Amino acid sequence: MNREKIEALWYAVRPVIIYSILFISVQAVLYRLVESVLIALRADMTAYYANWSQPAEMLILALSVAAGLMPVFREGQREVARVEAHRGSSAAAKNSQEKYLLIILSLGTACLCLAINLLTGFVTRNFAVPTGVATVSEMQPAFLPLSAAVYGILTPFAEELIYRGLMYARLRESMPVRESILLSASLFGLSHGNLRQGIYAFVMGALFAYSYEFTREFSVPFILHCMCNLLVLFLEYFHVYDNLASPFWLVLFLLTAALCADYWRKNI
Repeated sequence: MNREKIEALWYAVRPVIIYSILFISVQAVLYRLVESVLIALRADMTAYYANWSQPAEMLILALSVAAGLMPVFREGQREVARVEAHRGSSAAAKNSQEKYLLIILSLGTACLCLAINLLTGFVTRNFAVPTGVATVSEMQPAFLPLSAAVYGILTPFAEELIYRGLMYARLRESMPVRESILLSASLFGLSHGNLRQGIYAFVMGALFAYSYEFTREFSVPFILHCMCNLLVLFLEYFHVYDNLASPFWLVLFLLTAALCADYWRKNI
């Protein structure tokens, strides 16, 4: 790998590194701060974990995401504007069925999201929920809107701006589509910290990157990401997963996703 390629790669992954370092650091400091305050106040830890730990975790996540995003937000805005400036020449802009294709894409994405969760969930019997939402089914109703805002809107926005809006767009300046998608999706999967969520994030990250490549419109992968996170969140909260955890639903979702993908391939 020559110097130019190394510099191009660094230029692409630098925002991810900055975001990740700040996110992890701020999250660790905030958790330590909450713990110190609770100890200083001699708080009833049982009552805290029963009533306030979930909203505290959501607020810490929101602040950590915002802290990681701030240094690279302007860069992301400029990169998205650059990509969308060329949207008029993209395949989607020329296709008379663009809106219908996006509906098919959304349906296929939702089915793939569910299929991957079911496929990997047969081992642990739980969805690959966003980090920190493992006990969402036990969440108090009053905290559900906050959880939806953080996991369903804020986190997808930050991740799409970092991984697709910045990293993927910059990789495309020096790499072919396939390599750019695989590399950006791989780093997106690794960022989730465990094998199960990593597999889920890799597959969905590749799909989000492809949708961005095709449409050159940031709102498309962002909306798809929001849709998947909210879908998983609400299915967990309302205990729907237990009714879906069967080979029948897995085959149905996989088949629907495959049909949507085939229709998409033939009409783009």
